[in-house]
Amino acid sequence: MSTQKFANKATLEFGHRIFGEQFRPVKEAIYRLRISEPKVWDERSFRISRAINFDIKRMFLPKDEWLQYENYVPYLQSYLTEIEREQNEE
Repeated sequence: MSTQKFANKATLEFGHRIFGEQFRPVKEAIYRLRISEPKVWDERSFRISRAINFDIKRMFLPKDEWLQYENYVPYLQSYLTEIEREQNEE
């Protein structure tokens, strides 16, 4: 069996394609965010890279910089709602 055939079979057996389908709306929402709100996209990218950097160094974010629940903004929610509405129309 060739490597590619084995990889395809393993992908189907372990459900990776099905699992990936669940994230398709999120990927689309992130894409739309990048196009329509570049500043929010840049802030998101900065937070992700900073989190990875802290994780690599095995450090924690200083407590005074933690996100407060009251300040949390679900910036992808409007895009996800829009995508869900579009999918329901199809």
